Amino acid sequence: MANKLTGRDAGKILAWLYYIREEYSSVDSSIALRKKLKLNRSRTNNALNKLYNERLIDAIPPETPRSNWKDIRLTNPGFDILENKDNYKRHFGVELNLGIFKLKWGAEER
Repeated sequence: MANKLTGRDAGKILAWLYYIREEYSSVDSSIALRKKLKLNRSRTNNALNKLYNERLIDAIPPETPRSNWKDIRLTNPGFDILENKDNYKRHFGVELNLGIFKLKWGAEER
């Protein structure tokens, strides 16, 4: 269950980074992600590790387990996965429709 949850969390983070890309080129730290997506530190770190190891994001990893990720941004492979619905579903196990992402976001945060 943890791997499936990590995949879903990673997909949610990647989609949120995509959604905000026109206003912000990156997210300053994982604290902002945790607050916006309502994930705890462990879930956020697991998801960011997955995305970072798969080169879907670029970031400055935490120096210690209690420190935070910094300067989190999408990479080209991250964009590619988000812009192909089949790849996204295969990779994260959930569907995403970026056209209605904004409208559905509040319901999915719960």
